Amino acid sequence: MKRIISIFVVIMLVANVFTGMMKNDEWKAEAQHERSHHILYVGGSGANNYTSIQSAINDASNGDTIFVYSGIYYENIVINKRINLIGENRDTTIIDGNNAGDVVNITADRVSIEGFTIRNSGGDWSNSGVKIYHANNSSIYNCNISNNYDGIGIEDSSNNEIYNCNINNNEGGIELVYSSNNSIYNCNISNNYDGIGLGGSSNNSIYMNNFMNNSDNVYSEDSNNTWHSPTPVTYTYNGNTYTNYLGNYWDDYSGNDNNNDGIGDAAYQIDGNDYDYYPLMQTWENYIGYDSIPPSIENITFPSKFRAGLINITCIVSDNAGIAGVWINITMPNGSYINESMQYCHGIYYFNTSFDIEGNYSFYIDAIDVNGNGNKSNVMNFTVYPIWDINMDGRINVLDLIIVAMHFGSHEGEAGYDAGVDLNNDGDINILDLIIVAMHWTG
Repeated sequence: MKRIISIFVVIMLVANVFTGMMKNDEWKAEAQHERSHHILYVGGSGANNYTSIQSAINDASNGDTIFVYSGIYYENIVINKRINLIGENRDTTIIDGNNAGDVVNITADRVSIEGFTIRNSGGDWSNSGVKIYHANNSSIYNCNISNNYDGIGIEDSSNNEIYNCNINNNEGGIELVYSSNNSIYNCNISNNYDGIGLGGSSNNSIYMNNFMNNSDNVYSEDSNNTWHSPTPVTYTYNGNTYTNYLGNYWDDYSGNDNNNDGIGDAAYQIDGNDYDYYPLMQTWENYIGYDSIPPSIENITFPSKFRAGLINITCIVSDNAGIAGVWINITMPNGSYINESMQYCHGIYYFNTSFDIEGNYSFYIDAIDVNGNGNKSNVMNFTVYPIWDINMDGRINVLDLIIVAMHFGSHEGEAGYDAGVDLNNDGDINILDLIIVAMHWTG
């Protein structure tokens, strides 16, 4: 009984000394600066929208996402940072190079471009709609690339992906020079002079594309690449199900398909030592069908409120074809954004981070499948309270002091100790923890 009375006396003394000394807004100045990954917008009508894509890139940091609203942007942009560049709609979000050179020049690793029409590089053999130069691990998907000297030019670059793109009416559709381990699939490559050109390139995977109406489907020089899927694919052809490697569709293939499995019996010779050993008898869409089903985002878990520190957000994302990526977008109390990839482990996508800024947060989860179908979750909310608001009621007062006092005198590792009220993390719950609460008293 004496111990309880003593603690109560301490509480009242501390409360009286520090009441009114520091108000709720002062602790904000002590919080760490918000994370730097943001979403930047181009072409919208709201505040803080950029009028050009390049100006947004210039202000972006590694890991940021730039979302571009539909419109025509007459620009020749350089991407020298690890960003995600997303167009609102690939048919109506247009980057036009105005015949002034490379339309999009990628010089950084891990760049992602999605949802654009990229056109009119003009110039000569050195100009591309999209150029990837000395850059690795980037992806270009769901884009229309047309009326350029080269649609896509990849030079001295590795581990890049190009998929779900329409590449047409260029001098060269795709050019790979001294590049390896790149993947090109599910593209329509048509009405170019060269559908694809390869010089000194090796170990690239080129499969399930349509080569049609090109003057020369492939020009290959000193190259050795794979022209079929990396693994067998289960597909339906003429009502029957098969599992096999799948190559590309060539409009000038003249072989037969005697067993009617949709794969030509004879290999299609590319150039030199390159062969497509599994040429498709019909365009690739006839084998996997057109996928319009977006990923599902379910079982989202997160705390609705917590004191400043670590938060863990998890969800389950599934898709009939496969997941290309899952991102989380969090709007912070000051209006800035976080946009980062969620990690995957044992069937669950998760995101862990720490927040020290008090206030209301909102977030949604964005997922895209391998065929370019996207889905977003509903917007959800959580609230972050300062660590000294023990009961998370938005006020720091005697109730918080009482909670600390209930554990007063306990030490780490013994009964009665609660790390949540050890505010200075010294392993003891004592007068110092009471003082920390009182210093932030709001009444």
